[in-house]
Amino acid sequence: MREITLRVMAVLMIAFLGESVLPEGNMKKYTSVLLSAIVCLSMVSAICGNLRFDIPDFADEIETEINDTFREDVLADYKKRAEDMIEENCGAKPEITVDESGRITHVLFCGKPDNISFLMDQMGVAENEIEFSTK
Repeated sequence: MREITLRVMAVLMIAFLGESVLPEGNMKKYTSVLLSAIVCLSMVSAICGNLRFDIPDFADEIETEINDTFREDVLADYKKRAEDMIEENCGAKPEITVDESGRITHVLFCGKPDNISFLMDQMGVAENEIEFSTK
């Protein structure tokens, strides 16, 4: 009971401070309504106990799918930017392979072997991961 009382009092104090900081006007009215709703929800939550609203299982699947899609997009963007950077600095467009952690694991490069230092030092590619082609 003490924990519930402290939680409600903390919400009330935050609401009071939030209202007292805002200047008079329309914004204060909207904020007052919002803070009142938050205070009411905290009181209802305290009275009714710990209400739990479980998100359906498909939400986890959607989140996983979104994360996978986002990861794929980020890696594709990283791969393109790395290829563009190598082309800009070495004068030839490479074909690179990137693993899931974003590490460049293979470079097929049509440029000069002199550019191997750029690939190793600036791009972090190991020497055994660089392949030169005569395309």
